[in-house]
Amino acid sequence: MEEKKINGTALVLTGEANDFLAPIACQELGELGLRSAVAGIAGSGRLLRLSRWCSSRESVAASSAELASPGTRVLERIEDLARRSGAAYLFCGDVAGSVCAAALRERLPQLKAFPVPDPSTLGLMNDKWSFYEFLVKLGIPTPRTWLIETAEQVRALALPLVLKPLRLSAGLGIHVVKDAAELSFRLGADEHLRLPIIAQELIDGQDVDLSFLAHEGRLNAWSVQTRRADGTIDFIADERVVDIGRMIARASRYTGIAHIDMRYAGPQRAQVKVLECNPRIWASLPQNAGLGADFMGRWLEIAYGRVPPPLARTPTGECANVRGILKKAALGKRLSVCESVFLRRACRDPLPILARGALRILGLRPRPGL
Repeated sequence: MEEKKINGTALVLTGEANDFLAPIACQELGELGLRSAVAGIAGSGRLLRLSRWCSSRESVAASSAELASPGTRVLERIEDLARRSGAAYLFCGDVAGSVCAAALRERLPQLKAFPVPDPSTLGLMNDKWSFYEFLVKLGIPTPRTWLIETAEQVRALALPLVLKPLRLSAGLGIHVVKDAAELSFRLGADEHLRLPIIAQELIDGQDVDLSFLAHEGRLNAWSVQTRRADGTIDFIADERVVDIGRMIARASRYTGIAHIDMRYAGPQRAQVKVLECNPRIWASLPQNAGLGADFMGRWLEIAYGRVPPPLARTPTGECANVRGILKKAALGKRLSVCESVFLRRACRDPLPILARGALRILGLRPRPGL
């Protein structure tokens, strides 16, 4: 599916990740041959205008919450955008978009939908407390976690701790707190950290993430990644990580794409502990392109009811970020397959990447929306 191109427009539904993930969705769909008509939320999505793959972007809801619980007015706006854009496919850029898609299926049956979990499964995976309880029930190792409904509850716990909102993504509201003064400051100053929240035991060790595409509880494609200090991603083979993903997908009968944050604990990566689940596309999806996992192509095949055979093995490789790749090229160093594919794709749609880089240099970040 990697080289096969289709033609048409995809209606992309996206809420809080309008600036964070929607440009990635547009790029990935563009590599399949699809242009994107983005139905988003107010106050975000400015970077989308820079993408060659984005044909239009309109605000259809005031917030992610409204998109995830769409009333008649929101649904009518999305239907109108689908009609005017001539969309033939339905793609969900984040969790709010996936929940909204469930309400749209009967209204837009003509759209070929990239499959996503049903709303109850999305809620289970996206809510950090319900996902923690799910992991405990399955016996999957995870840091001790507490549901915090009052400030007194968290002040009674031993520090350090990791504080997290129940449902936000893109790193919003996540803080490691090491003393009481920092705890009080974070609870009072961060608009994204509003009770109830969770407090999670801090686990020392290296982050390791599992990305996967599943169909009816069975993994179809996957990759395991760690990240170096310079931002280079190492795609590694660790069957313990993949087996955890298989357990989670099987127990939830998961269909769709997801990214699970984990951490190695103990000496020599002795144990793997699951931190949280993001039931949506993820930031490093473009850097997976040269692995041969073909997440997007397989996802589209499943939308057509043609389920590809699962991967035979975990793909491996490495991929630096754009700056690292350009530095390697300037020094005459050989690029990996992943880096060559990633750079070639980036050059086909460079403006969103350059804009994000400029924002980072300025100490800013794209606004994911609220």
